[in-house]
Amino acid sequence: MKFKLKTTYKPTGDQPKASKQFFIMLVGFSQSGKTTLAKKIEKKFPAIFTRIDSDSIHDFLDRTYKIFQDDKTIKGKSFDLRQKATSAVKKVLIKELIVSHHSVILDSCNLAKTARLEILKSIKKIKKDIVTIIIFVKTPETILYKNLRQADKRKKTKGEKPAWVDLYEKVQKDKLDKPHKNEADYLLIYNYPKEKSVLEQLRTIIFKK
Repeated sequence: MKFKLKTTYKPTGDQPKASKQFFIMLVGFSQSGKTTLAKKIEKKFPAIFTRIDSDSIHDFLDRTYKIFQDDKTIKGKSFDLRQKATSAVKKVLIKELIVSHHSVILDSCNLAKTARLEILKSIKKIKKDIVTIIIFVKTPETILYKNLRQADKRKKTKGEKPAWVDLYEKVQKDKLDKPHKNEADYLLIYNYPKEKSVLEQLRTIIFKK
């Protein structure tokens, strides 16, 4: 079984060529709209970015190795192991993709400042001229809870235990360190679900001469 990532830049149509290499880090809670935004960025700027998606790494580990297979809740026996393994895989992917001149979208929560800075500093050591961009996904809590409950409902229909509300309330909610502009070259705010402003700001940054 293979784990697949989309390939990177291949100029298409009337889209101008990106002049630099980029690293976009999304910051926000699970089910806040990060993946939806990441996919819209991919669509807006076709073939420029390779997206690293934590959920797809989780799913790959769960499908492939019995050691990760549990009830997929925060109380599951493999919860901590899955988080650590996913983090390790992401670090390897980030390093190899950056060395290989890919521009990357890191589609994961990245809630803690210390973890964000560790990743961003390691990237700058590899490529000092890479442009780093943090996109902070701000979703009203009423909408976030709606998304979390819908995700739990989907789990129930598949015969699985609900986990998303618990993950937010008992693991993620108190871990958020709001990103500061000095953490990366650019800090953009995405007020879910209004992505137009963020996409236009990204376009200006990516194709800046």
